[in-house]
Amino acid sequence: MCDINTPLNHQGVSCLFAGFIRSVRELYFSMSRLVVSGKRKAFAFAFAFSLIFSISAVGQLKEIDSLRTLLSQTPKGEKHVDLQVEIAFHYTKISSEKSASLATTALDEATLIGYQKGIGDCYNVLGVANSIRGAFKVGLDYFLKALKAREEAGNFTGAAKVLNNIAGVFSAQREYKEALVYSERSLMMLKEKTTDKKAVATALLSRGQIYQSMGDTAQALGQYRQALADFSTIGEHKRQGETLLSISSILQSMEKNQLALDYAFNAMSLIDVRTDNLVATHLYLTIGQLYADEHKDQTTLHYFYLALAAAKKCKAISEQIAASQQLSSFFESKKMYDSALFYQKEYAQLSNETYSSELAGQLAFLEKEYETQNKDRQLAQHQQEIISQRWIIASIAFVLLFTVVVAGLTYRNYVLKKKANEQLHQLNKQVSEQNEEISLINENLEKEAQRRTEKIRLQNEKLIEYAFFNAHRVRGPLARVLGLTMLIEKDLPANEIKDLSKKVQASAQELDEVVREISRKLDEE
Repeated sequence: MCDINTPLNHQGVSCLFAGFIRSVRELYFSMSRLVVSGKRKAFAFAFAFSLIFSISAVGQLKEIDSLRTLLSQTPKGEKHVDLQVEIAFHYTKISSEKSASLATTALDEATLIGYQKGIGDCYNVLGVANSIRGAFKVGLDYFLKALKAREEAGNFTGAAKVLNNIAGVFSAQREYKEALVYSERSLMMLKEKTTDKKAVATALLSRGQIYQSMGDTAQALGQYRQALADFSTIGEHKRQGETLLSISSILQSMEKNQLALDYAFNAMSLIDVRTDNLVATHLYLTIGQLYADEHKDQTTLHYFYLALAAAKKCKAISEQIAASQQLSSFFESKKMYDSALFYQKEYAQLSNETYSSELAGQLAFLEKEYETQNKDRQLAQHQQEIISQRWIIASIAFVLLFTVVVAGLTYRNYVLKKKANEQLHQLNKQVSEQNEEISLINENLEKEAQRRTEKIRLQNEKLIEYAFFNAHRVRGPLARVLGLTMLIEKDLPANEIKDLSKKVQASAQELDEVVREISRKLDEE
């Protein structure tokens, strides 16, 4: 169920919630049979519960040093965030507090650059770190944030693994119905939206562990066998071994010890017990418990001693406690009280150290959480003050801007109005001048009209006088000339014609004088 979304193949090395929970459950079943006291049974379950999140520290410091060197050479950015997440994940196997601190730093950087994948990975590591130290509610909150971030980034494989992690958290708290719901969601997402067969098989393995915790061995075996087939198909030998070990624990609970031993030894053939001491510890404990049920004392002791040695080799305190408890119980059942007391003291000492360490870690975590929340509150208050100040500044700026705009518009209107008034005054002046000019023109026109009227009147009078001359003074001589001319045309004697000619001449002269007189009168105008 553990999600290790980093370049290294951590899924095959250790799985936070699913990889070893099966050995924890087998340990619980065997301890429940071996320990008679109710008080010890309760402790056995509490101890087995604490093993759910136990992690090996083998080789982690060396790997972390290598990653830190690479980190120092990497500029800020997505790769830098990925390296920080990988280091934080490695620290979950050494110090969950350090892991959470590093993941928080990486989260800040990923958020700053908007790296959605990195944000989801950081939340997932924070969920793992908090779940390891028993802060399940905090861990669950981080897993839900990781789920949302990975779904938004389209990382459905990663999202399915987070769902599996959430299922593990609920399973660890015995909320099996919720665990199955999230486990089913994980499987559906992996089958519908990915082609990651290993992730599907791991989800099946985790689902089998949930059913085993519920006591539904039939369902658990079905899930384990399907997971085993998938791991075999893709050649995941180590995970095959872990699955076989889970099946062995179920067979042991069903008191099919020989078959359980066969599965355990098959698991041993697939697991490298020389390098993976943590898995070897669980394997040896399982085999030792099976031989204890068969009352094969020497073989039982041999495997319990191997388990204790492997646990000490990898410095896995929880596994040392388990091995010491098994040895103490074994020697007590054989009434070898000195040996039983020796391992009981070792068990008690390790338990006290673990409890003190966990308590110190919890207190440090709570103190850090308090400081973080206090800083968050102060930061939120400061941000609220900044927002309030920004609103005040914005309001003042708006008022000033509004005032400037109104003043500008007012001044502009004043300037435009003044200019308009000046133009209007100028136009009025022009209109007045034009009116005066028009008045003068009208006056001149009236005078000109009077002058012309008078002229026309005089001309009319002269025309009347001319008409009179024409009718009376001109007509008379002209009529005589015409009459005399008609007489001359007749056949008259020469002396009469001569006399008539003189008369014509006289009449013509008279007409000429009249014409001259008319011309003279006309010229007088």
